[in-house]
Amino acid sequence: MILGVDPGRDKFGWAFAGPAKELLFSGISPVKDRELFWRAVKRLGRDPYALDMWALEHPLPMGTRAPLRAVVVGGGTCGGEFVADAEGRQLGCRVVSVDERGTTLEARGLYWSLHRPSWWRRLLPRTLWVPPRPVDDLAAWAIAMRGMDEMAL
Repeated sequence: MILGVDPGRDKFGWAFAGPAKELLFSGISPVKDRELFWRAVKRLGRDPYALDMWALEHPLPMGTRAPLRAVVVGGGTCGGEFVADAEGRQLGCRVVSVDERGTTLEARGLYWSLHRPSWWRRLLPRTLWVPPRPVDDLAAWAIAMRGMDEMAL
């Protein structure tokens, strides 16, 4: 598994991607829960069904027991802090930073590929297709895929 992180000031998106770049699971968490997030990620390396406050809200899908191979962090806002967090946790995997320019637009496209737009929305130009929820988690998936391309994973 590859963990992608889309850092931000108030919230951050995270996404776990499989070897074929498929989205395994993802979420958006407030920055104030960053400590719980990293603690849960570290525990997921040993026990994918680790039970702590964070993992209870964001359980790993049944049957997923792949090891964490890399953490890929977007190099934009607060990216350095998240890289330092991941490196300081000694997760037992590579930690890399990638350019995250354009990942929000890419995330919008990923959203619409996962959730087919309604018939009336398809009549509008694609530039007006705005997802009905934040897409930070899908931006993290885009970041994970970029990292996989750069590291040739």
